[in-house]
Amino acid sequence: IAIGRHNNSIFAIPTDFIALINRSCATSERKLLTVNIVFDVLDIVSGTIENSYDLIYTDRCLINLQSWNDQKIALEKIFSSLTRNGVYLMIENFIDGQNNLNKIRQSFGLNDIAIRDHNLFFDLVDVKSFIKKIEGNFAKYENISSLYYLVSRVIYSKICMIDDKQPDYYDIHHELGSKLPSCGDFGPIALCIIEKGENK
Repeated sequence: IAIGRHNNSIFAIPTDFIALINRSCATSERKLLTVNIVFDVLDIVSGTIENSYDLIYTDRCLINLQSWNDQKIALEKIFSSLTRNGVYLMIENFIDGQNNLNKIRQSFGLNDIAIRDHNLFFDLVDVKSFIKKIEGNFAKYENISSLYYLVSRVIYSKICMIDDKQPDYYDIHHELGSKLPSCGDFGPIALCIIEKGENK
């Protein structure tokens, strides 16, 4: 809604809580704030994105698709729906940072963090190769979770092991870790900037 105040139109396809979102936007105090925002539901694999957009982003959404083939379908549809100089902000989980994190945890005597059964993390090499294949420009990869995970899933986890206590995810380590800047590649969540344009 905050973004919509400064843009002509916003089309959002949330995967969760769509009914709640629509009810919230229908309240009288929010109607004026959301007149230029449209919320809808779409199956990215079998559905069609009808229009073109200057900016598209996903936030840990495509990792819920169950195969690399489905993920490629989704990526191609998203890329095809960008305007001539559009940008796709891909905030998704990558196996690269996950593996690096687990290697650090192993060196501290901690168990690996497993990937949930319903998630399929991306492989950075595969994504870069596919974006090149569909003639996109893979402009940036930045692990936005690295220092947070090192603090919360390595340092704090080791402290809990030494003190023989269960981790408390409301512990101050998590809050402090979330305020750290991006650095390194030791967490699963990364931001990729993918550009479309003749001169990219």
